[in-house]
Amino acid sequence: TKKIPLKDPSEIFTVNNGLFSHILLLAAAGHGKTTALSKFAYDWANEVKDSPLSKFPYVFLLKLRLAKKDSALGDVIIAQLLKRLTGISPAGIERFIRENQRKCCFLLDGYDEFSGSIVAGNPQTCLSSLGELMLGEEFPECHVVVTTRHNRKGDFEHVKNPTEYAVMEIEGFAEEDVKMYVRKFFHAASQDGEAFIRYIYTQDNLNSLVNIPFFCMALCNMEQTGFLENTGTTSKLFDQLTKYLVHHAKARTNDESTYYSEERIKSMVVAVGKVALQKLIDNRE
Repeated sequence: TKKIPLKDPSEIFTVNNGLFSHILLLAAAGHGKTTALSKFAYDWANEVKDSPLSKFPYVFLLKLRLAKKDSALGDVIIAQLLKRLTGISPAGIERFIRENQRKCCFLLDGYDEFSGSIVAGNPQTCLSSLGELMLGEEFPECHVVVTTRHNRKGDFEHVKNPTEYAVMEIEGFAEEDVKMYVRKFFHAASQDGEAFIRYIYTQDNLNSLVNIPFFCMALCNMEQTGFLENTGTTSKLFDQLTKYLVHHAKARTNDESTYYSEERIKSMVVAVGKVALQKLIDNRE
């Protein structure tokens, strides 16, 4: 295996002179898989200069977590992108794609959250045209990018007669990336940005998380809104992060009902904690 560092996310489409038509984009939670695909689709839709997808007349961004394991590709496209339009059928969409494969690019987000599987013999095996698209058995000339967390990478390594995927990985922010992000975030108050950078690297609990893009963004927002006070330990930091997320949700919805009561928040956190603990126990076994 040879690792090739890329300077820009758009370069995933030009590795090996762009000869890979199928790309598997790996990253842990919070590293920007969904954000990357959304940015590609946004730039394409707005005809941004130098968009890596500008050569494709048709781009489909689909969330795999919203698709059932036996969903046909045409059904997923209608449900997520077109809704119900007179004269358009799932079979008609697939026929159009089949006739225009080299003009189509599919951005399939979140295979790790997909209820189906592309591995033959798995109880969740997806035998529909959506699974066949990922396998390259159907629409083989389409360009396909699939994102997933590492735990389901093996599905793409052990399928029977798989289409060769170029494997790309988002590893998170280096120290220089963190500094660049913080400076851009606090561009209107550069002194605050520089002070926050110095502060980050004196706090072990912040330093250990800031290389994850989601947490870098969250910490900047928490610092700006005063939620980073009294976060000397990781437990206190996550307590404050939860409070910040609730505050943010309230601000967006103007909802002052009991939906965001302290009791309800605690019950939700406990429920998530039970799932996380059980997953840790399962992995150890």
